[in-house]
Amino acid sequence: MTPFLSHWPRPLKAVVFRLAGIHQGNQLLAKAAARAKNGEHFIGSLLAGQRIEVTVSGREHLESVQHSGYLVAGNHPHGLLDALALATLAEQQNKHFDMLARHFLTIFEDLRPHLLPLKINRDRSAQNGRLQLDNAINSLHQGNVVVITPAAHLSLPAEHGAPAFDAPWRSGVVRIARAAAVPIVPVTVQMKIPTWTYRAHRIHPIVRSIVQVWSVLLRRREQIHLMVHPPVRPEDLAEWDDQQATERLQNTVSEPLRRSG
Repeated sequence: MTPFLSHWPRPLKAVVFRLAGIHQGNQLLAKAAARAKNGEHFIGSLLAGQRIEVTVSGREHLESVQHSGYLVAGNHPHGLLDALALATLAEQQNKHFDMLARHFLTIFEDLRPHLLPLKINRDRSAQNGRLQLDNAINSLHQGNVVVITPAAHLSLPAEHGAPAFDAPWRSGVVRIARAAAVPIVPVTVQMKIPTWTYRAHRIHPIVRSIVQVWSVLLRRREQIHLMVHPPVRPEDLAEWDDQQATERLQNTVSEPLRRSG
């Protein structure tokens, strides 16, 4: 797929990319990619270098997966860092990861080899969903980990000060797992989200993403906890249709958030 904004004139793109922090973000990613060639984890070293701490509980569930390829499905509280944090789970097992993510992220050059970019409509459907579903299945058959945030939308609070929860998950996560015959590892992402995130998101998701990129560039300390749940095999979901199975997965991920909220 053509990278985001690739059709813009180069001088204009250079100015906009610097103002939006994209140029600086690409520099950070390039350094992390260089470290990865020397044996460090690509995303893990990127996050650690920017003072973003990722902790994990339930790691034994990840290690119990008896299949070479599998899906990691998590909630979407941040819109940028949560998917990257989920990707570190694959890195810790020395596995290649691919992420089903918004087309906007193709703006980051060294992320492109890991992206299955989706063009998301306002109703959270994907214009190229069938293509990327097939690409995800192929990636899983190659023994990779595919990271997905099935809400396809930032977690939002019902009212000011209330906990933020995902919109109803899209059923693609279950359809991919069934088609590829691979397990799903549900993961609850827990992190504090500042209120400005939601204000920026109301303007436009890309505005929110740019603000978050600058927050990362300025090395604003972040703590992310990943709670890994037991893997779910396609046969575990046999008695439910795609939507019912998706709801059960989302409940598994959301329950710790309801308890803590």
